[in-house]
Amino acid sequence: MGRYDHLKVIVPVKARVQQVCDCCGKIIPAGTVYYREKLKDPLIKYFGRRFCPECFFARHPDQYHNQMKLDEVIDSMRGNQR
Repeated sequence: MGRYDHLKVIVPVKARVQQVCDCCGKIIPAGTVYYREKLKDPLIKYFGRRFCPECFFARHPDQYHNQMKLDEVIDSMRGNQR
């Protein structure tokens, strides 16, 4: 267990520039959503790992269903039906 493991959270981020997944090495194109580790404490400088959606959902399968529900709510608010 690392020094700051209890402070780490993973947040979805929209890529402004091309990124590389730290798990599988796949390129994440600009404009797509990827997942980044960050610390709850903003005073500690930490450059967290980046995960493509496939690697993130492989590590956290319970979050996949939460993301699908969120996408459905957003689509229904916009008037799109799946």
